[in-house]
Order: sequence, then structure tokens, then C-alpha cells
Amino acid sequence: MSSAVRTYRYLRLAMVVLVVMLLASVVRERLASGTGCFEASVSAYVHTPAQGVFVASLVALGVCMIVIKGSSDAEDVVLNVGGCLAVVVGLVPTPDPATCTATPIPMQLVPEQVANNVGAALVAGAVGLAVTVAVALRQGDLRRADLMTRRNLAGIAVSTVLLVVGLVWFVARRDGFVAHAHAVAAIGLFACIVGVVGLNARDCHRRGAPARRYLVILVLMVVLGGALLASQWFGVALWLLLAEATAIGLFAVFWLLQTDELWHVGTRAVGSDA
Repeated sequence: MSSAVRTYRYLRLAMVVLVVMLLASVVRERLASGTGCFEASVSAYVHTPAQGVFVASLVALGVCMIVIKGSSDAEDVVLNVGGCLAVVVGLVPTPDPATCTATPIPMQLVPEQVANNVGAALVAGAVGLAVTVAVALRQGDLRRADLMTRRNLAGIAVSTVLLVVGLVWFVARRDGFVAHAHAVAAIGLFACIVGVVGLNARDCHRRGAPARRYLVILVLMVVLGGALLASQWFGVALWLLLAEATAIGLFAVFWLLQTDELWHVGTRAVGSDA
């Protein structure tokens, strides 16, 4: 068995473990708070003693999503975008304060936290993008006039646009960034996760059981998306928490299923239908 196959396996399982850690931290905070209630959303736990695990989990999940190579070019781009957004979700706290904890984290620290953490992430993103371009040039990936070149350029272009838009918003409209970046990134991350599951669920009639299992997860995630919208429309806070927690759980189930499907091969051929 090659080291590449083991690496793919461990990356997928790492994301499952990170999800377990995040949910365990939320449950532990609920039991330890003594308030008898849950926060309105999983994101609100960033303002509680669960902050460290929340930030670490989201940033690590984002890095894993960026590092792992998708089984198709489209999946790889969506994973990269989702990974970048996961980092933003972790580093930019929700503006909604914690209401069910005995030891809330002071909200007045948020602007300085965002200034430091997001600033550092943007620098890291720029360096990572520059290294990606340099490696592609060195290997000649951007010089060949073929389909792979266009796909590489498309991936680099999407990453560049995301970085530039984030930088401009962060620098020019800092207050708006602090207030809204978490929600925008969270919605985008959910869309990317649904997109990745959808790409894996394609051609279920031809690919059989694995794709059908992904299709079930896709349907459940779409239903949860509706529940998330309904929770905001009708103001039912518990719906939001339950829908978020279930979506996070389905995210872990997806990676478990893909780990099982690709246990011996690591990934499907790039450019395949899935």
C-alpha cells in the first residue's frame, strides 16, 4: 500500500475526528454551564469556554479540505473554496453573543481578534497561492496548451478571486467584515459541502451503492438547508442549532463513507465523472 493512499485515508478520518471533537466540546459546555439550555447555534459557542476547540476544529477542517485532492477537478476546486471559508468561519466569530454560559468570552475582544487572526490568514493565503503558482510553473503545468492547463488556471483563478475579495472587504469595510463575514462564510461553506456531496452522488444509477449513499446524504443536507432557512424566518432558535449539528454530523458521515469506498485506492482518477 502506498503512502499516498494512507495519507488520503488519514486526512478523511482526521476530518471525522475533528467533527467529533467539536460536537463533544459543545456538549461538554452545555453540561458544565449549569444554565440548563443550549446556545442558539453551534457558532455561538465561540463566545464560551469552547472557543479554543471551535476555532481549532474549523481551521484544521479547512486545512484538510484544501490539502486533500478531490476525485475530479470540480470537486477539488469546491473543496479548496470550502476549506478557505471554513478558516474564515473559525477565525471570525458570529456577532451573536452567548446567552447560555456562566463564563462568556468578552465580545469587546472580537474586533482585535479578527484584525490579528484574519490578517495572518490572508498573509498565509497569499503565500500559499504564490507557492502553488511557482510549483505549477516549475512543473510546466501552466505552459502546456491542454485541458489540464485550463483546469489548473481555473483553480488558481478562483483562489485568487476569493483572496482578493476577502482582502478588499477586510481592509476597506472592517466593521462590515466583522459583523457579516462569519455568516457569509458559513453559508458558502455549507453550499460547498453540499456541492462536494452532490458531485460524489452523480451517476448513482451507474456507480451503484456508494453513489446512492452519497445521494441520501445530499437529500438530507438539502432538507436541512430548508430547516436552516425556516429557523431564521420563523425565529425558532432550536431549529438552527439542531440543523447545524445534524449537518456537521452528516459531513462526518460523508467522509466516513468516502474513506470506506476509497480505502484501497485513495482517490478516483482526476477528471472522472465523480
